[in-house]
Amino acid sequence: MTQRLKEIIKEYYEKHNLSTTLLLQIQNIQKNLYSQYNSRRRPHTHWAIAASAVVLLFGSFVFFNTTSHRTYIAELISEIAYNHNRNLEMEIKSNSLKEIASYLSRLDFPLIHPARLPQGNWEMIGGRYCSLKGQFAAQLKLQNKVNQKNYTLYQIEKPHGIKNIADFSEHFAKGVKVNLWLERGLILALAGDDI
Repeated sequence: MTQRLKEIIKEYYEKHNLSTTLLLQIQNIQKNLYSQYNSRRRPHTHWAIAASAVVLLFGSFVFFNTTSHRTYIAELISEIAYNHNRNLEMEIKSNSLKEIASYLSRLDFPLIHPARLPQGNWEMIGGRYCSLKGQFAAQLKLQNKVNQKNYTLYQIEKPHGIKNIADFSEHFAKGVKVNLWLERGLILALAGDDI
C-alpha cells in the first residue's frame, strides 16, 4: 500500500512540473523584486548592521569573560579543597607570620594577616608553598582558639584578568567548606570542615 501511494504521488508531480518558460519568468520576477528592494534600502542600514555586529561581538566577549571568571573561581575552590584534604606537613612550623613569610620568600607578594580573622581568635601553626591554578601560593595552617580546630588559609595573588570577586563568598567542594574573599590584591581562602 505504501509503495503504491509513493508511485501515485510521483506520477502526479511528474505531470504537473513547471515548464522551462514559466520557471524563467518566476526567476525574472524574483530578480526584479530583489533589485527594487535593494534600490529602496536606506544607506544607514549598513550602519545598523555594523552596530548589530559590534553589539554581538561585545556581548560574546562579556559572556566568555564571565564564563572564564566563573570557571577560574570553581577550579580554584576545587584545588583549595583538594590541597586542604591532603593535609600535608608544613615546611615551616611557627606561630609568627613574619617568620613564615621570611621562609616563603619566593612568593611574589607579601603575606598578610587577614582582617576577617581576628588575631586574638586565631593562632598560626606553620606554612608551606603550594600551587593554585599554576601560580605559587601560600598554604598556612591555623588553629581557631575558640573551637580548637585546625584550618587552612590560602593566599594567592589575584590574576590581572580576573575581576569582580565577591567581597566574601562561601563554597563547598569535596567535603570542605571554603570561604573566599579579596583583600589587598590577594585572593584569600579559608578551608575547613566547618568554618
